[in-house]
Amino acid sequence: MGTHAFNHEAMNTLFDFRIRHADADYARQAAQAAFAEVDRLEKLLSRFEEGSDVWRINHAEDGETIMISEECHACLQQAVQISLATEGAFNVSVGDAADIAKQHESKKAPMAQLRAALKRSANALVSMAEDSLALRVEHKGISIDLGAIGKGFAVDRARDLLREWGIKHALLSAGNSSVLATGTCSSRKHAVTAGAKHASPYENIITAKPKPGGWVVNIAGDKQSTPVTLHECSLSSSGTSELGRHIIDPRRGGQSYTHLRTWVLAPNAAAADALSTACMTMMPEEIARALRELGKGHAAITEDTNGRLHICRRSGVWTQIKRTHALSWPA
Repeated sequence: MGTHAFNHEAMNTLFDFRIRHADADYARQAAQAAFAEVDRLEKLLSRFEEGSDVWRINHAEDGETIMISEECHACLQQAVQISLATEGAFNVSVGDAADIAKQHESKKAPMAQLRAALKRSANALVSMAEDSLALRVEHKGISIDLGAIGKGFAVDRARDLLREWGIKHALLSAGNSSVLATGTCSSRKHAVTAGAKHASPYENIITAKPKPGGWVVNIAGDKQSTPVTLHECSLSSSGTSELGRHIIDPRRGGQSYTHLRTWVLAPNAAAADALSTACMTMMPEEIARALRELGKGHAAITEDTNGRLHICRRSGVWTQIKRTHALSWPA
């Protein structure tokens, strides 16, 4: 079977799908269906899309009840799960603060402005039940931004749709900051090169030559690269190399980061996407606690200011990754 590459612009990034299938035309049709699903999700989850679920939540009045889609409900539920596991380090209600940070690009935004925006959102109150699509806005003013989880969520849903098409082997990426592997790749063709020394939105994930038994993705820092063979799981990264100091610490109201870059391995792309964002502002012991809370299949990798890579698994123990190491996940 050949490996066929397709890409599509959505959610302010480039989705790149590598599909392994005997029929190139069928693979193309399946990819187009998956990209259409991504576009549909963007119209539901984007806070900039007037009339989307998130837009309606952010613009609701006190006491208003809004019916949201199953997809938005599921994404918000996953966001709440990561928020609880990280004790608030991940929080999707930082939209206004994120806008202030983006205005200042690579420089730190005024702390007073960030904290005022976070306080406004914190004073808002939205209630949502697990078994109902009705969401009630108790106090208006929330600013939900699913940018740190929405792309991963879209990749997960694209994977599910491809399975309905009978596609068993694929490597799906959203801007090279989130990749999800399903099945295996035995071909050495169509290898992607987009790492620390190449053009990439985040400049820290590249896919290396695939090997039987999974898809190999290379974690590329400034000074060290480590290949990871992915088996039915996702890898996401966060950093400042492209978007500057865009990540907000919702707990402290600042833009100070504990690590140069972070990567997270998880069973699904939404969790990996969200957790890698949170890890940028979390201390090593906080990350270890979150991994234990989230359970099997989760791990975090950080790059320190000296360019050394460290990995923490569910055990909570941090170990340095040697240059000769080649990881496989799930381990």
